[in-house]
Amino acid sequence: MALTFREWLKGKFDKLMSVQNASLNSNYADIVVHFWSGSRIRVHMIGQATSARALKRTLADATQNGINTLFIVDARILPEDNARAQPKEWMMALHTLNDDRIYAYRVQDGKPEIIPVHMEQINSGNDYKIWYGPKVTFDRLRRYRKSVRPRAIRGEWLVADFGAPAFWKNMDFRAARAKQERTQHFNTHWHDWSTFQTWRGRYESDEGETTEQRPPRSSGSIGDYLSACYNLLGVSRGASQEDVKKAYRKRAMVYHPDTSTLPAEEAEVKFKALTAAYEYIKSANGWS
Repeated sequence: MALTFREWLKGKFDKLMSVQNASLNSNYADIVVHFWSGSRIRVHMIGQATSARALKRTLADATQNGINTLFIVDARILPEDNARAQPKEWMMALHTLNDDRIYAYRVQDGKPEIIPVHMEQINSGNDYKIWYGPKVTFDRLRRYRKSVRPRAIRGEWLVADFGAPAFWKNMDFRAARAKQERTQHFNTHWHDWSTFQTWRGRYESDEGETTEQRPPRSSGSIGDYLSACYNLLGVSRGASQEDVKKAYRKRAMVYHPDTSTLPAEEAEVKFKALTAAYEYIKSANGWS
């Protein structure tokens, strides 16, 4: 019989050296973790949208009884990884409570896991970048008192977390995310790589033979196709020859099979489409 997520999580807690046992079916929480020291953590698994007020009541009840609280949210009700969003008040409350992260549970590749989710504010506005971090390794459970200032959840609370470092402050992580965002920005201009024909209306097969171009998935005029070529390079249709050349060279560095970080097959397809678009623009304008 398949384990429920709560049963899986209970098993993880039971394996910790500091834990005496973890119990299910409590009247107060989804899981209650009992430590050899006598302290306890109430674990609440949030499966639907809630309110900051409800979170505050839960914290108040546990803290008054000397019990720490850990909230874990179903990832399906949070914004997706690398999305840009305006989080709800209850999400921001949890984010503040857990030192700029929300713990989320999900099933990834058929296996349950818990991940930290960080929300990075954009330009001091209401928009945030959503970053999913590496899965929790269950090395320890940290218990402490937290002073929270935001009005929605203001107070002195007994809370708990998994003790992992702030992944979003890691320079390698931030560099990788920045690279991913640049790639996504470029990809907004790629329409259909596999059917992007050359300016001759033909394409080269994998064997190097030139054959007739496959029909595109959507028909359009030559003018529409020329506009698509400009979009592929990320420049306006009125761009100068020099600007077009610069745009092509910049993207060629990203997608050339010898320098690209993409899988070789994908890089080759995109580089060929990029070059085809550049050649078509040159031909249409009579550029050498």
